[in-house]
Amino acid sequence: MKYYKLIESINTKEIGIYPQVIKTNHALEIQEFGLGFNEHIQKQFTLPEPILQNNARETTMISVTAINNNVFLVLKNYFIDFLKDFIIADFQSWKIDAYHKKQLVDDYSLFHLFYPSQKELVDFEKSKFKIKDSLNNISVEKKFKNFHDYQTDW
Repeated sequence: MKYYKLIESINTKEIGIYPQVIKTNHALEIQEFGLGFNEHIQKQFTLPEPILQNNARETTMISVTAINNNVFLVLKNYFIDFLKDFIIADFQSWKIDAYHKKQLVDDYSLFHLFYPSQKELVDFEKSKFKIKDSLNNISVEKKFKNFHDYQTDW
């Protein structure tokens, strides 16, 4: 099986300028609520509207400073259609408006790929965690009853 990793390019010969987007309308909501790191997003939210810098090129994936690329990617719609032919984890996408040189660019989508989270994969009752304090080089063993305790007591 082959694996591929999508990364944003910083090569200005390819993308024009890095980052391609430094201003985004309506980005606050997806930053503020920390949507869907490892889960399906069910909440309604206002879609961001990236505004590409004038020197930016409209590439298949664009780098958007206001959007956490560990949760969302901004991809051309044709690339998302291409990905549908492969076995990938569940994903969601929302068609978004982008702007380049004051013109509407309507062939991008906000793409969210999610994997089963630690919540589903780890049997917390049977697991032990080793927490290391790198400053003092001390390890402490800890148990968590469930995913919620793991998240709050970590």
